[in-house]
Amino acid sequence: MFSRIAAFFRASREARIALIALIVVLVLIVVGTLVALRGHATSPTSPSGSSQSPTVIGPSQTPPAFDPTGTAAANLSFFNWVNAKTISEKQGKPAGPDFINGLIAAGFDRSKMQVTPDTTAAGLQADSIQFSVQMGTQCLIGQWGAGSNGYQSEVANVIDGIGCLIGKTRPIDW
Repeated sequence: MFSRIAAFFRASREARIALIALIVVLVLIVVGTLVALRGHATSPTSPSGSSQSPTVIGPSQTPPAFDPTGTAAANLSFFNWVNAKTISEKQGKPAGPDFINGLIAAGFDRSKMQVTPDTTAAGLQADSIQFSVQMGTQCLIGQWGAGSNGYQSEVANVIDGIGCLIGKTRPIDW
């Protein structure tokens, strides 16, 4: 064992750097795999208030309270209620504009919203869409589609200079 360690220190500088780089890459692969597997084993509700699948709303249910001047966290249940209603009204096949229209009709500010395209750059149906409403320094973020295992939501901080969603968003111009 000690002879192998001594041989490592006698090896050329390039060989030592290559070996260390290989070890770092292997550790990153293992850690990445563990993180990905852990993400699939999490519970439906996270401490931040995320919700995997809210109850589908029937016409007799009363909506939660909405405070347009309140925090994102205070309005998460209303956000989820509106989105569950949209999913139900569109028979489980809503598009990005359907979510945005539902949120606007419910009183959220259109100018504070973002939505991702319904199709990919290759013209294929996106496996999920994301939509958000900025409320102060936080965001209500929703995600819908097979790629997200149904409906997901969370409250997250605004990303300076970007808003709520990272990546390509589409104009809300309809």
